[in-house]
Amino acid sequence: MVGEPLEGHHDHVQCVAYSPDGWRIISGSRDRTIRIWNAETGAGIGDPSLEGHTLEVRTTAYSPDRR
Repeated sequence: MVGEPLEGHHDHVQCVAYSPDGWRIISGSRDRTIRIWNAETGAGIGDPSLEGHTLEVRTTAYSPDRR
């Protein structure tokens, strides 16, 4: 394991993705939120990010061309 676990979701994490530049991580959870993390420090960006899904988040992805 590298670093400490990222803490912030209130239920199981379903998916995780690294940004193409490697600077951010996004995670989706059964708590119906997506959180954005600083990949180097593990600090959360926003509190929580992208709230408002009506169901659990099962997939996250970054576009390779940043669109």
